[in-house]
Amino acid sequence: MDLTVHLLCLTCLMASVFSQTAPLKCKKNKSLPTDEVYTTRYKQICLEFHNTPQLWSEAKETCKKSERFLAKLDTVDLWGFVLEITRFLAWDVYWIGAHNEAGKLEYKWSDDTQAELFWGKDPANLEAGHCAVMQSSGYVKPEDCEKKHKFVCTSAMPAKKVKPQNTTAA
Repeated sequence: MDLTVHLLCLTCLMASVFSQTAPLKCKKNKSLPTDEVYTTRYKQICLEFHNTPQLWSEAKETCKKSERFLAKLDTVDLWGFVLEITRFLAWDVYWIGAHNEAGKLEYKWSDDTQAELFWGKDPANLEAGHCAVMQSSGYVKPEDCEKKHKFVCTSAMPAKKVKPQNTTAA
């Protein structure tokens, strides 16, 4: 089987295992070729897996263009879901949305909320860089933001439109 069939099978499996709602579609970014971006969802979150390595700032901007953020992995379940897909894609390291300011240990997501991260045996090293990559081990490490890596974008899925009920009294 080719990679497309494997990805389709993986998506179906993950959707059936993790989905708690009826299937919803993520808005696809039609300006990117489909062989460069794999789009899927996890519960109410859209995910885009970008195969073209970019600098952290470029990756952040690419995500922003499709109304997303560099991956905000703020639950253990979502972390595991992304990890399984990236292992299947054989990605060793990839950008996530965590970063810090020079001289500060506190990391934030690209939407400026505080990031709780799973550091490996070697905790954050301020000299290593101010952006974070996730490794195939599932641990995060600081990285020089000027390196190019593949990356993941995430966003909340759009809410379903609900038709207003007629509430006029008789």
